[in-house]
Amino acid sequence: MLPRRSGCLLFIAVLGACSSEPGELPDASAVVDVPDVPAIPGDAEVGAVTQSCPASFGRCVPASGSTRFVRLRGTVVTPDRVLCDGEVLFSADTGRIACVGPDCGGDPSARGAQVVCSEGVIFPGLIDPHQHADYNHMPVFRHERRYDNRNTWRNHEPLYDTFKIPHRPFSSTSRTNQRLAQRYAEVRLAMAGTTSMAGTAGSLLTDLTIGSWVRNLDAFEAVASGLSNAFVDPDIDSVLVSTATGAPNEATTATHLAEVRTRMRSDRRYRAFLPHIAEGIDANARAEFDVADRNGVITEKTAVVHCLGCSTPQLSRMAQVQADLIWSPRSNIDLYGETADVTTARALGVTIALGVDWTPSGSMNLIGELQCASHLNERYYARAFSDVELVAMATLNGAIALNLDDSIGRVAPGYLADLAVFAGDRTRPYRALLDARAQDVRLVIVGGRAIYGDAPLLAGTVVSGMGCMAVPEGMSSGGMSGVCGVRKVVCAQPSDLAGLRGAIAGALETARRADAMCGASGTGSHCYAYELFPLFRCGGPELDRCDFGHGAIARRAAGGGMIPAVPGAPTMGVDDDGDGVPNARDNCPRVFNPPFDLSTAQDDADGDGAGDTCDPMPCARADGSDACARSTATTDAGVRDGGG
Repeated sequence: MLPRRSGCLLFIAVLGACSSEPGELPDASAVVDVPDVPAIPGDAEVGAVTQSCPASFGRCVPASGSTRFVRLRGTVVTPDRVLCDGEVLFSADTGRIACVGPDCGGDPSARGAQVVCSEGVIFPGLIDPHQHADYNHMPVFRHERRYDNRNTWRNHEPLYDTFKIPHRPFSSTSRTNQRLAQRYAEVRLAMAGTTSMAGTAGSLLTDLTIGSWVRNLDAFEAVASGLSNAFVDPDIDSVLVSTATGAPNEATTATHLAEVRTRMRSDRRYRAFLPHIAEGIDANARAEFDVADRNGVITEKTAVVHCLGCSTPQLSRMAQVQADLIWSPRSNIDLYGETADVTTARALGVTIALGVDWTPSGSMNLIGELQCASHLNERYYARAFSDVELVAMATLNGAIALNLDDSIGRVAPGYLADLAVFAGDRTRPYRALLDARAQDVRLVIVGGRAIYGDAPLLAGTVVSGMGCMAVPEGMSSGGMSGVCGVRKVVCAQPSDLAGLRGAIAGALETARRADAMCGASGTGSHCYAYELFPLFRCGGPELDRCDFGHGAIARRAAGGGMIPAVPGAPTMGVDDDGDGVPNARDNCPRVFNPPFDLSTAQDDADGDGAGDTCDPMPCARADGSDACARSTATTDAGVRDGGG
């Protein structure tokens, strides 16, 4: 059994408490448990409460330290518990947490430690398991339609063919420029509280110069990930398909996935396989999952990226083998008008982690992705997910999906001191993250070292002697100073954000002038893609491209035809969830669930009349049998048990 299964899984409606390996939190007198969670032994009995804290908080007095330890005070979200008035004691040398509690003053390591008063909410550092970092300086891809699956826009969309031209200076042919793009992506994520990511450009996986901002968890070098004994394996083209039709090519795929199985078994550092599969809303996308499963790579070590086309039986299969789901709702909606069936996945017990994907179709950062997920939860999912669950998707569940929840994703003794502090309403600590804006990121710490945050907090031991620079003027919209009007400081290397931005902008401008379609005339449809995308945004929540719906979509799958249009706009009393099925005929009238592909029926695996998206037991027939039971012959079942 892999280490991730030692943690609590925060994807179910009623959350179970468990010990925090490798150490339990100490007794706490001001602990708010999530609803219906049995108290952890030693905790104060607080009864059934909401995810809130009292309006008054104890006075915190900052103090300079004489040792290499730091006491960070504030409201602590672990994320499955809340310490309303708490602190985190960590070592700037080992980069690990020594104590979490209402007062760590009794810990021997606290003597002489620096005291940092955050006056905010302390979370585990956010974890983004789905990135394409070398593309994340690019703007949103302008397309005129939605697609049946990714093969169509990747191989049959002229607008995408030209959109890629401005990326060429940052491809593997220019290692210097590719490093710039990678660094720019890391900076963007860190400025939003992200401390770990997966999605490094392939040619940089062995590069020794990346990773000084956030952990590159797929990098082979410990200097980039900060982990000497682990890496994860994103795979963009896991199931190879026919370019003409988009249908999976099982013969060529089998060869590729045999290599994956070998890596799973032979390298003890190999923690997780992250295949991009079932990215689409047609039969071809759905077929990719079965090809992957038949080839033995849907395992406990697998976190499926997208799974947009996954059926209820396929999600049940994932739950059976403890595979996880990496959900990128904004990118899915932008390209296809729909997203993965996350309410069914949740009901079946699949861990769901959020991933941004990339700026051409996804969110700017995990703050934006959380805002999109929260919006969908309110408008289309009948509030199926609690605030606790949403926060877990960006923290602990990312660690679980990557099989790294023995080290990151939790604020607990022994864990890496990867922390993100957000300003906000401390009486509603989970909302402090869900409602956060760029200027609300007060402090970001990676491995016990502060790399970004409010100027008053970045001094002394917490910055470990690193040189710091203020975020330069001119980066915020509307002429505001700093980050949306708040002075922020950068202590990671390189700290010269103006220089980094100038270098990338210069490379883009040189390429633009050399592009015959975008030089003096500027008439090419892709010329906008030479504009450098900003590191952050100011203003209200990022909700653009986060509403379901699409027109009729031509399909390339066998038989052709058109996937029917889905309105996406709820009409109260008529079509409450906007899925195009009137309330009177809708088997889940308050939860979005349009029929799949050319089908005219909504999914109801167990035939009980309740659609899978709103059925708490979507596979349970009345006679007790499992409607989703599958018999899947695999190439190498041994990998399922995490062999090797």
